[in-house]
Formats: sequence, C-alpha cells, structure tokens
Amino acid sequence: MGIAYFLDPKSKAGVDMHGDDCIDTLSQLKDFIKTKYELSHNENIIKNEIENFICQIGNPTAKLREFISNNSTKAYWILLGRKSFPILGKIADIIFSIPTSQAA
Repeated sequence: MGIAYFLDPKSKAGVDMHGDDCIDTLSQLKDFIKTKYELSHNENIIKNEIENFICQIGNPTAKLREFISNNSTKAYWILLGRKSFPILGKIADIIFSIPTSQAA
C-alpha cells in the first residue's frame, strides 16, 4: 500500500508519509526492485531514480502539476513517468494493474 501511495504522483512522492512509514516504504520499494529485476549491483541507479522522482513529483512544474491533477495515475505513468523513470515505471505497471478490493 505504501509503494502505491509513493508512486501516485498526486501524493507528491509520499510527502505526507511520516518517519518510519517513509523509510519502510522506500526500503520495500528498493528491495522489490532488486528482487524483481536483479539490480542489486546497481543500487546507485535505483537510488538516483527514486531521488529524481521525489524531486520532480515533490516540486512539479506548473505544467506537470496541471497534467497530474487532470489525469489518472495510470495516465501519468503511461504518458510521462515511464520515460523519465523506467525502473519505477515497471513497478508502477505492476502495482497499478492490480485490481482494488471492494472488501476494503
């Protein structure tokens, strides 16, 4: 759940997450990427992409802010996010293709 919130551009890269929640989510995200894509030897690439995502989404330009507010999370990742953040884009494809439960 934390990873989905973090990757949702409307959450501004989880800006509202506090302390341990943010640390745990970023740790889970890094572990998922390393496990899924066997990128453990490229930890700096993962770190840089996450930091760049936080910078771009945490402080969006007016044009990006308008795009985010007028489009779905999935549209962001399909039209913009995948190009700028290819590793996170693969994770977003997985996370946002999971149907939500009506039981919640």
